[in-house]
Amino acid sequence: LMHQKIVQALSELQINHSNNRKDLEKELSKEIPDKPLVQFLLKNLKRNENGDFYWGMNLMAIEDNLVDLLEGISHSYNKFLGPVLIIRGIKSGYINDADKEEFIHYFPAARINDFDAGHWIHGEKPDELIQLLLEFLPLE
Repeated sequence: LMHQKIVQALSELQINHSNNRKDLEKELSKEIPDKPLVQFLLKNLKRNENGDFYWGMNLMAIEDNLVDLLEGISHSYNKFLGPVLIIRGIKSGYINDADKEEFIHYFPAARINDFDAGHWIHGEKPDELIQLLLEFLPLE
């Protein structure tokens, strides 16, 4: 439901009627009260050569395919046996404890790391995330 609300709010945002990013942030915040999330979403807002705003992402494609995107993994998929790093913000509702079981089913070698953060770990805990990624990823 949260993704649907976000996509709807972005679609309804009147970017063509504004010259000011702050006004758009204020307007979007009426629908999405999470300021860091609003600021993150507005990073997708770009300006063309005339100075008009446009979405840098294909918002229409996301909107048209949101149901499929949110459907999840079909149980017909095979397991991946290689190393997988799953990072979770414990203050986020995106990955809950029940999801961990399903991750381990499809990715038996998964390593799950929890952060004291919301969904946008890269924005809230960038140093800790970089350290974890450097430890996990091969540097060759």
